[in-house]
Amino acid sequence: MASQWRSPMSVLSNLKLSDTSPRAKLSPVSRKRQKLLEQIDLQLKAATAFLAGETFQQEVQRWTRVEGHADKQLVTRSRPVRAWWWRNDVGRLMLSVRAGNRLLELAEGKVSIEVGAPEDLQKTIETLREAVAAGELDEQLSKSFGRPVPPKKAAKS
Repeated sequence: MASQWRSPMSVLSNLKLSDTSPRAKLSPVSRKRQKLLEQIDLQLKAATAFLAGETFQQEVQRWTRVEGHADKQLVTRSRPVRAWWWRNDVGRLMLSVRAGNRLLELAEGKVSIEVGAPEDLQKTIETLREAVAAGELDEQLSKSFGRPVPPKKAAKS
């Protein structure tokens, strides 16, 4: 039986090698884009459940203290996902994009997308996902940075 010996580089030559490190920092816009893509994926799952007549619950894990002990325990809980869509006064389905708790301005003075029929909701969210992944909303994401505005203090009487 003849052994087939290959040099290590002949196998690695089939792969596309890169100098990018997992520790390399993402730019702030890239990080925001990744977070927005994760939220859009959640909205896509919620839209699928909405069309099936169900409610979508996101599974989140939290560390909580066990009663009577000083130890913490990892607990999985369900929480509802806040839908980005609603019906306008005419009854058509509308969709707005949120970056954190702020509405993202998609174009000058435009903060929502008219979806129309509920059957078009998934297709609209998928198109939105493609646009975000392609970087079409990077300018709007970069504008959403900055320090949050502190709440106004109540006037003293």
